[in-house]
Amino acid sequence: MVRKKAVVALVLLAASSGPALSQTHVRESLTTFLQDDEKIASLLKGVAVMKSRDDAPKDSAEYRTSWEYWAAIHGYAGPETRTIESFKELLAQRAPDVAPFLSSFFTGLADNTPPDALAEEVWATCQHGTDQFLAWHRMYLYFFERVLRAASGDETFALPYWDYTNPGSPGDEPWRMPALFVVSQLQGETGPVPNPLFEPRRTAGFGSTVELDTAQTDIDPILALDDFLDFQSTLDGTVHGYVHCATGNGCLAPRMGIVPFAGADPIFWHHHSNVDRIWSCWLDRHGADTLSPADSDWMKTTFAFVDETGARVEMAVSELFDPKGRIDYRYDAVDAAACFRDPPQVLVAAAGSRNAAGSGAGSAAAAEPAASPRVLARDIRLVERSTVVPMAAAGAANPAAAGEARAVGPRRTVLRLNDVQAEGQPGATIAVELVSAADGRRARVGTIAFFALESHEGGHAHGGMSRSYAFELTGALGDLGVSSPTDVTVVLRAESFLPTVVAAGPATPPAAAAVDADAVAAALGDLDAEAFGRLRTEAEGAALDSVAAAGAPPPGTEAVTAADDLFRSANITVREIVLDVRE
Repeated sequence: MVRKKAVVALVLLAASSGPALSQTHVRESLTTFLQDDEKIASLLKGVAVMKSRDDAPKDSAEYRTSWEYWAAIHGYAGPETRTIESFKELLAQRAPDVAPFLSSFFTGLADNTPPDALAEEVWATCQHGTDQFLAWHRMYLYFFERVLRAASGDETFALPYWDYTNPGSPGDEPWRMPALFVVSQLQGETGPVPNPLFEPRRTAGFGSTVELDTAQTDIDPILALDDFLDFQSTLDGTVHGYVHCATGNGCLAPRMGIVPFAGADPIFWHHHSNVDRIWSCWLDRHGADTLSPADSDWMKTTFAFVDETGARVEMAVSELFDPKGRIDYRYDAVDAAACFRDPPQVLVAAAGSRNAAGSGAGSAAAAEPAASPRVLARDIRLVERSTVVPMAAAGAANPAAAGEARAVGPRRTVLRLNDVQAEGQPGATIAVELVSAADGRRARVGTIAFFALESHEGGHAHGGMSRSYAFELTGALGDLGVSSPTDVTVVLRAESFLPTVVAAGPATPPAAAAVDADAVAAALGDLDAEAFGRLRTEAEGAALDSVAAAGAPPPGTEAVTAADDLFRSANITVREIVLDVRE
């Protein structure tokens, strides 16, 4: 991806101009949202109504406001993109031992084709691995929220975010999928009601016995990055991708784990609402900046969608930051206390340097001086569970610089993994860790995930299979109590999803969620029995039956072996690892 420093300037200048429009809608965390029965009822009704429109005539405005249509805007399987059969064939080639089990998640799904010219224009337009990842998804959420709000009949509705980056407190576990999304049925006033938020094609046991790893959802090092393109690329390929893979069968099977199917899982929207909130957190911290000139081409980029009436609409990136534009929402909290797990560290920096205290104004001319980036390693192939890269190489070429870093203590230190490529989905994440040479203590600085790798073909806008990542090390070095980056070793450690995905077997939903039956019944009462039945389609039932029929998954040791084989076959390479220390 071509780096455009000027992109940073325009984003930050626009963000500093103040909140957009009247911001009458407040997006709050699911933890808070789910304490309000009326809000729950609005969400349930909105999703139910949109799903009931899936059977509308394909060329109608009604269909353009359906659940299926909006999922297809993110991506769809079919002859124009990639067929379901080709996904299954690839599984059989790369993971033969577990392919029958994983392929069962495709049962009941069908290839799709854009029904008209408008669908051809707006379907499968999502951005991953490009400089428009955050902007496109912000627009996508905005217009989806309008459609969902209209379907709910609640003009105050705002899309809540899944606050999994919050470490939580006793009795509060935001990293665990809320029970409302896990149960297949809700207890209504007249009996069980199919739950429109339930999706059977998630990682087995997710929300009950399986949950997100809080070590992999820590965004503090990402929020500390002061370059927009670094921040965006790293967020895209780390926490964002990890949640997709963790909930979506290791990114080896539908739904959340594969782009053409991800948008059909209701949790997708709350996940991306959080990703969008993280961007707002970053802007709140880094927005007061006066870098110039601005990159007008980036801001002028437009994307097309449909609105709540089914009519075509488009939006330019610049409107996302226009206080007189259409964006009419804000998040409940985006300050440092709400976004970081630990308070940002006050950095030692030259007088007048940009972000000397973590935020604030500066100029390109006054930016803190940077030492020349130091290449630690080149052309690394990740074939084993752990790959060790000594940091000592950073000081070997310039001993004086290493001594200088040791004398003044931690400053802004960034580890860059440039041009990370994979030939296929590894079914694993890569933990990026620092290990103290003195006592062996470890500190994780990030997690590389590989969402969207299997869906880059067929013209889908995912920027190929190469990604670059930046990891802020300053806080981790302080946590380890080391005075120089040369006092640690970098470890790239594979963490496979496969044993978890296959060990649990078919999902067994827990007891019904505690939802006010009267509120749900009131919200959903205007849907007839036939519409209710469509909420849990025959396809979903067939998928559950197929998973059960697939038989017992491989035993634990076989699953580990399959995971190792799958990881090696992905042929993951890193062109170079670079240490960038601002002195």
